[in-house]
Amino acid sequence: MDNYITHCKVRGMSPHTIDNYTTILKGFITWLGDVPTSSITTDTINRFVIYCRDERKNNNTSIKDKLKVLKTFFKYCDVNVALPSIQAEKNFKTPYTEEEIKKLLEKPTINSYTQWRNHAIISTLLGTGIRSRTLINLKIRDLDFKNNTIFLEKTKTNKQYYLPMSTALRQTLRHYLSLYEHNEDDYLFVNLYGEPLNRHSLKQTIRDYNHMKGVTKVSIHLFRHTFAVNYLRNGGNIMYLKEILGHSKLTTTQIYLQINNEDLKLNFDEYNPLDKTVRKGIKIKKK
Repeated sequence: MDNYITHCKVRGMSPHTIDNYTTILKGFITWLGDVPTSSITTDTINRFVIYCRDERKNNNTSIKDKLKVLKTFFKYCDVNVALPSIQAEKNFKTPYTEEEIKKLLEKPTINSYTQWRNHAIISTLLGTGIRSRTLINLKIRDLDFKNNTIFLEKTKTNKQYYLPMSTALRQTLRHYLSLYEHNEDDYLFVNLYGEPLNRHSLKQTIRDYNHMKGVTKVSIHLFRHTFAVNYLRNGGNIMYLKEILGHSKLTTTQIYLQINNEDLKLNFDEYNPLDKTVRKGIKIKKK
């Protein structure tokens, strides 16, 4: 396993991916015990899947992710074993509603650093769709107010690229930065001690902020989902969205094409062939 992790690092995988692979492989090896790799069979993997589902209470999506890692690990170890095909659950997430977004984007009424910082964090998440780990690694030098761009240096896929900065986000970030002294090399979002936020503190910050605004949803990743869904709802090009989100495959972006029940009701009578025909073809007699 150590050799394989070194191999992954040499290939240039991101630290987040390396940590994920390490956790999954350690879990499998701990369950498997001290046995030679040549003894691993399809039955071994089937028993591991049952263990994950029954003992660890993993859902199919989680199990499928683990099998993907095991597949590449076995290939590296030259272990020829068939892995079961697991159908991942279709998890239809409900984006933040327009009313919830309005509550979250209400501007602070006082010049409190933490309130304006939290407002700026929410604005950045909703205005760019970036992941939490990318957000906490943003530095002030990454903001180009002249060209209205944000440079993403540390992303999940290690892909570095520029994002457009909307007018509203530009105004919010400039006001936020005007509240305190800073250097270009400082992290964009820090605590009162000037230390960068970590994923745990960011998660807690979002939870407290949302509850304070009367919003029960607290998922950070849901901001990314909300950005993508609304980008497409508003007529955005899916190929542009693919580049904005930093996806390598279009199929990954296409998950945001999911349409919920409220979307289905929009203009339903107008486009429904039954109603359209009835309205055009039948005239009510005048009494």
